[in-house]
Amino acid sequence: MHERAAASDAQLEQAEVALDVAAAQFDSARATQRMRESELAAARAVLVEPGAEGRQSKTEGDCCITLTAPVSGQVLSVVNESARMVAAGTPLITIGPRNDLEITVDLLSTDAVRIAPGAEAYVERWGGGATLTARVTEIEPAAFTKVSALGIEEQRVKVLLNFVTPPEARPTLGHNFRVYLRIVEWRGDDALTLPISALFREGGDWAVFVVEDGTARLRPVKIGRRNTELAQVLGGLAAGDVVIAHPSDRVDDGVQVIDRETLE
Repeated sequence: MHERAAASDAQLEQAEVALDVAAAQFDSARATQRMRESELAAARAVLVEPGAEGRQSKTEGDCCITLTAPVSGQVLSVVNESARMVAAGTPLITIGPRNDLEITVDLLSTDAVRIAPGAEAYVERWGGGATLTARVTEIEPAAFTKVSALGIEEQRVKVLLNFVTPPEARPTLGHNFRVYLRIVEWRGDDALTLPISALFREGGDWAVFVVEDGTARLRPVKIGRRNTELAQVLGGLAAGDVVIAHPSDRVDDGVQVIDRETLE
């Protein structure tokens, strides 16, 4: 009509704009259709029961499906006890072998730096009669802050250990059980030791009272490693020397002493 001069230029422009708007609306409708088709496919996928393709038969009232665990073991915990809808990937139960246990202990960072992988450990007070053995396998490189029972912030390090004692000797030990550990920090052969109770400070050095011919003699000593009971002697004492444990304030250099056992 515009070519035959039956329509004006303004009418032609209006018709072209209307065509573009209609084309855009058509594209939008096609996109909406594809989106709805995708939503329909997703809804149908949710309705498909897992394991339905491998089920041999289904009787009336059968509401259960078979889920195969990726590992073998015993059920350690049930995450979802009641029947409800769960999303894909939601944990249902925890399964693990009881004969392949690992020990996790939180050590103070000041203690962890003195322990190396491969260190021997003793597992005590776990409920059985015998002491079990374990070995340090890993010391995590990063510490974390933990508040103690006294409200003190401490830097702790997780240390992992594997049992050396076979599972037959600990059949009742299970997941998340509590145990007490003694980790061997250092071991020495033919080490000369003395009780911690015999040590005291003399100036800036360690010292002990040695009994010589019934007389207490002050003697400075050099000690190495120690624990809550014994200290390693590096110098100042010889094997067979008699020292006074728990010396009182009345014991001094040159004071005569007597062994209590001789009084009985």
